[in-house]
Amino acid sequence: MDNYMYGKEVAEGLGSVTAGDEDYTSPFTTIPTALYESLLEDAAWLRALEDAGVDNWCGYDFARELFNEANEEEGEEENA
Repeated sequence: MDNYMYGKEVAEGLGSVTAGDEDYTSPFTTIPTALYESLLEDAAWLRALEDAGVDNWCGYDFARELFNEANEEEGEEENA
């Protein structure tokens, strides 16, 4: 994508963006392109793992618990 719009211009220019079943509406967050590309790569890797059946791995539930605990702790720190 060669033409970028930022902040308010994105919200006004796009208003509502859909991707698949998701409806993305304002507000938008601006992040560095390298981080965005890394997130896309991570999401693609996760889809590949799920397609390969990683959710049937015996450690999957434990990993999910660790992930959820870390997110809960992060939320508690933000609220403190």
